[in-house]
Amino acid sequence: CIRDRGNPGIIHGNRIEANQTNGSATGQGAGIWLWYAIADLADNLVVGNVGTEAVFLGQSQFEFESNQVVDNDTTVGVRLSHNTAASDHKLINNVVARSGTKSFDVYGGNVSPLTVTLLHNTLVGSGTGYGVHVDTAYMTLSMTNNIVAHHDWGITNTVPASSSVVADHTLFWENAEDGIVGTNPVIGDPAFVDAEGGDYHLSIDSAARNAGTDAGVLIDIDGDARPIGPAPDIGADEATWRQVFLPVVLRQD
Repeated sequence: CIRDRGNPGIIHGNRIEANQTNGSATGQGAGIWLWYAIADLADNLVVGNVGTEAVFLGQSQFEFESNQVVDNDTTVGVRLSHNTAASDHKLINNVVARSGTKSFDVYGGNVSPLTVTLLHNTLVGSGTGYGVHVDTAYMTLSMTNNIVAHHDWGITNTVPASSSVVADHTLFWENAEDGIVGTNPVIGDPAFVDAEGGDYHLSIDSAARNAGTDAGVLIDIDGDARPIGPAPDIGADEATWRQVFLPVVLRQD
C-alpha cells in the first residue's frame, strides 16, 4: 500500500503473496495498492492474494514493468483508475494470468482522463471474462505486441463513443470472442512452456515468435535482449532458444 504525493516509492523484486484486503475480501488492491502516489514497480511476483484486484493503481504516477501477477483469487488482475498527470502510463513486459474475470481493467473520468500504453504484456485468463476491459469513457488506450488468451472477450471498449482503443500486433488465442483486433492481429497458439505450472515463457512452437513489431522495448521480462530473431516476439518473453552458438574449428592443411 502506497499513498504519498511526495517521495517516490521503489518496489522491486518482491514476492507479494497470500494477502487479503479485509474480512469480506472485497477491498481494493489485495497485493499492491497505489493512491495519489509516485512509484516504480518492477520484477515483483504477486500471487495467491484475495480481494477485488491483485494490483490497483489509482490516481498515481508509476512505472510498471516486468511484474508477474498470477493465480490470485481476485476479480481483476491489474486495474488502473483515473490520472493525476498528463503523462502516458506505460505497462511493459508484464504477465497477468488467472487472476479474475478481468485480466486488465481501466477506467477514467471527465476530470481525470486516462492515457495508457500496453507494450509486450501477456494476459491469460481461465476461460472466462475479459483480457482487456475499458470500463468508462475518457480513456485513450494504445496496445502493441500483447498476448490476449483464454478469455470470453479479448479486448472490449464499453463506451466506444468516448474512449479510444488502438491495438497493433496482438496475438489472440482461444478467446470466445476476440473483440477489438486492431491492425496486424495474429491468431495462433502462444505455446507457453508450462502454463499450468505458471511458466509463460514461449516454447519453440509459439506463434508469437518473430511476430511483433519494433515498439522500442529492448529487453524482455527476464532482461534478455529484444529482439533475438528478425523481429520481436509478442508478449512479455523474448524466446532465448534461438540463440545458437557454434564452435569455431581451426584446421590446418
